[in-house]
Amino acid sequence: MKRSGAQRATLAALLLAASAAVHGDDAVDAAGWQLRQEDAQTETRVWTREQPEGLPEFRAATIIPARLVSLAAVLLDATRTQDWVFRAREAVLLSSDGPT
Repeated sequence: MKRSGAQRATLAALLLAASAAVHGDDAVDAAGWQLRQEDAQTETRVWTREQPEGLPEFRAATIIPARLVSLAAVLLDATRTQDWVFRAREAVLLSSDGPT
């Protein structure tokens, strides 16, 4: 199956995020991230760090009990954005290279 540029970029972002989660806290701390919140029940952690521009960054990690292909399908489906993006009112697909 041939993937569109948007699909390849989304898949690359997902793999990069998964890779960052696997590398653990040491790399995060070395980059200036500070753990702010941790929920042992959901295995969710939230880190923040300040930027020179004054806007804080945040990073969150959790374990989702699903196959990567299922997660990618949800992320690529613009009609389901409101299901997983906090306070999203609307998502509009402006263009597409394929069926996603």
